[in-house]
Amino acid sequence: MDKNNKASPNKPAKDSNATVIKSAGAQSTTGRQSQPRSASPAKKPPAEAKTRIKQGRSAKQAAEEYAPSTEKIKKDAIALTRINNQFQSQDTSKGFEKAQSDANRALADNKIVLNKRFVLDSTLGSGGMGTVYKGQDLRKVEANDLNPYVAVKVLNSDFEKHPDAYISLQREASRTNKLAHPNIITVNDFDRDGDIVFMTMELLEGQSMDVLLRNYKDTGLPIDEAMSIIKDYCNAVEYAHQNNIIHSDLKPGNIFITETGAKVLDFGIARITSDAQLKDDFDAGTLGALTEAYASLEMFEYKPPAPSDDVYAAGIIAYELLTGRHPYGRKSAEKALQEKLKPQRVEGISKRQWQALSKALKLKREDRTASIQKFLDELTLKKKFPIFKLTSLVFLIALSWFGYVKFFMPNELTNVLNKTFIKAQECYATKNYDCAIDSARAVIKMEPGNKEALELLKQSKNDFLDYRINKLMSVAKQCLDKNSDIRCANTKLQQLIEIAADSTQVRKLENSIAEKELEIFINNSMLTANSCMVEKNYNCVMDSTAEILNRNVDYAPAIRLAEQVKVLLSRQRDESAKNNKEFNTRMGKARACFAKGDYTCSKKYAKLALKNKPGNSQAESLYEKSGYAMSRKTDNLRRANKVLQQGQQCFKRKNYSCAIAKSESALEFLPDHNPAIKLRNKAKQEIEKLKNSIIIN
Repeated sequence: MDKNNKASPNKPAKDSNATVIKSAGAQSTTGRQSQPRSASPAKKPPAEAKTRIKQGRSAKQAAEEYAPSTEKIKKDAIALTRINNQFQSQDTSKGFEKAQSDANRALADNKIVLNKRFVLDSTLGSGGMGTVYKGQDLRKVEANDLNPYVAVKVLNSDFEKHPDAYISLQREASRTNKLAHPNIITVNDFDRDGDIVFMTMELLEGQSMDVLLRNYKDTGLPIDEAMSIIKDYCNAVEYAHQNNIIHSDLKPGNIFITETGAKVLDFGIARITSDAQLKDDFDAGTLGALTEAYASLEMFEYKPPAPSDDVYAAGIIAYELLTGRHPYGRKSAEKALQEKLKPQRVEGISKRQWQALSKALKLKREDRTASIQKFLDELTLKKKFPIFKLTSLVFLIALSWFGYVKFFMPNELTNVLNKTFIKAQECYATKNYDCAIDSARAVIKMEPGNKEALELLKQSKNDFLDYRINKLMSVAKQCLDKNSDIRCANTKLQQLIEIAADSTQVRKLENSIAEKELEIFINNSMLTANSCMVEKNYNCVMDSTAEILNRNVDYAPAIRLAEQVKVLLSRQRDESAKNNKEFNTRMGKARACFAKGDYTCSKKYAKLALKNKPGNSQAESLYEKSGYAMSRKTDNLRRANKVLQQGQQCFKRKNYSCAIAKSESALEFLPDHNPAIKLRNKAKQEIEKLKNSIIIN
C-alpha cells in the first residue's frame, strides 16, 4: 500500500448487483488492529468474527434477503464516492490512517456485498490502481470454513474510467495466477459486479515493507534480516522474469512481510518482456501508474520493458533495508541523473557486496546489472561452479573419492579451516561482522573446540552489537538534536531495547528523550508566558511559569519572569486600589450633583469616573441620565422664559392677576426659576398697594 499512488473504492452502477447488509448490531471486526494483506494462518478465528449469517441459511439466501432498491444503490454509490474522496485527499500517513478509520466505520454501518458473495468488511489500504478491502466470502461461510476472509481489490474511480484499466486488472489476476511461487501473493479470482471491477486474493497478516522501513528510518535493518527479505522478493521477481513478466512497480508498498517471509504483490502494471512467445497488444505502462522514486530511467523514457527495470527497483529497496534511506533522497532517476547524484556507501557489507549493490543502482540500463538473479548472487556472495553433465560428475566423484580420503582429506580440511578463519579475520578487520560471524561459525562447525574461532565469534558478536547500539544512538541523537523529533527517538529506543535491553545506553537514551521532552515543554511554556506578558495577562504568565517550575524548580528564566510578574501584580493591585478609590469619590460627587439638579456637575464627574473604569455600567448610566436631565432642563427653561415674557407684559399693563398667573405657569416648567418667582412676588405687592389705597366712606 503506497501513499504515492492512492486509490479508492468504486461507485456501483445502477445495474450493479452490489448489496448492502445492515450490520444490525453485529459486532464489527474493524475495531481490531488488523494488519493488511498477510497470509492468514489456519487457526480458528474469534467466534464473533466467524460469521454474520444465521446458522441453517445458505450464503445465497443471506445475500438475496438484502436485494437493494434503486434508491439504495444510489446511496451506496454516494458512500463509496465519499470513501474514495477521503483517501484521495490525504497526503500524510496520519491523514491516510484517519481516512481509513472513517471508511471502516462507514462499512461497519452499511455492509457492501459484491456479486452477492463478498462482504466488504474493512479497508486495508490504497495503492497502485485500486483499494484493497478485507472481505468475507459467503461461500466459505456456507461451507463452515474456519477462515472465511479474503482480500478484495477494487479498481478505483480514477482508473475505472481508463479504457485499458479493466484489461490491466484482468491481466494482473491472470498473470499472478500463473506465478505460483511462495513469495508471490495468491490470486483467487477476477470478476465484476455491474461497473465495479475487482479481484480476490489471499488475506495476508503482518506488515507492509513501507511500515517496516519507517520503523528503521536512518538505521536500516540488521544485515542478516535485510538479506533474508532481499532474497525473498528477488526470488519472486526472478520467477516472474522466468515467465517473461516484468513487475514494473516494485516498491516497499508492494512487498508484504509475513511470518513465513516476504511476498510480492500488485502486478497491476506488470508488462510482458520482448522475449515472450505469447504477447498481447495491451501495455499496462500506458496507465501511468509508476512510482517515481523506484521507476528506472528507461520507464520514464517509455522504452520497452526489461528485467533491469526491476533490478533498479530491487536495488533501491535493498539499499533502504540496509540503511533506512533512499539512495537518491527519493528523487526520480531522471532528477538523480540531472543532478549527478551518487549513493553513499553502505556500512557493514563487504566491498564485493557494495559493488553488486551499486551496480544495480546504476541509472543507465547499459551500466546496470542485467538480471535479478545475477544481482542476488553477487549481493549474497554466492559462488558459481562449472556445470558438468550428471554422469561425468558422478564418475569424477567416484573416481576421486578413494584417493582423496586416503591421502588429502586431513590436509585439505586444515587448508579450508585456515582459509575460512583468515576470511573471518579479514571480515572482522573491515567491520563486516555478518561475514565474520558466519565464517567463525563455519570454522567451529569443522573444529568445535577451536579457541581462536570461538573468541573471534564472541568478539564479532559483541562488536556487531556495539555497532548497532552506536548506530541507533547516533540516529536517535540526530532525531533529538536536529529535529526535536520525540517520536523518531522513541522508535530508536524501542529498537535498542529489542537488541540490548540491559545496556546502559538504553538508560542514557531514555534520559536524553526525557530531557528533550522537558526542553520542548519548557520552550513552549516560555513562549506562552512571554506572549501573555506582552498582552499584560499576568495571571496567564504566573500559570505558565508555575507549570515550568513544577517540572524544573531551578529553571532561572521562569524564576526571573515569575518574580517580575509578582512585582507587576503588586503594582497592579496598588494602582487598582487607588483607581477604585478615585472612582468611588467621583461617582459620589456625580450622584450629589444630580440630586441637587446640577446636571452639568453630575455629568462632569460621571465622565471622570468612566476614565477610571471604562465601560462601568453605573457611571455610564449616570452620565446618560445627567445628559438627558440637562437637555430637559434647557427645554423647560425655554418654555418658562416664554411664559414669563407674557407675564411681564401683563405687569406693564398693570394686569397684576395675569402677571401672577403667568409667573406660576413658568414655575411649573422650572420650579426654581428665580425671575418667575420675583415677578410673582412683585405682582402680589402691587395688588396689596392697590388694596391699601382704596378708602371706603
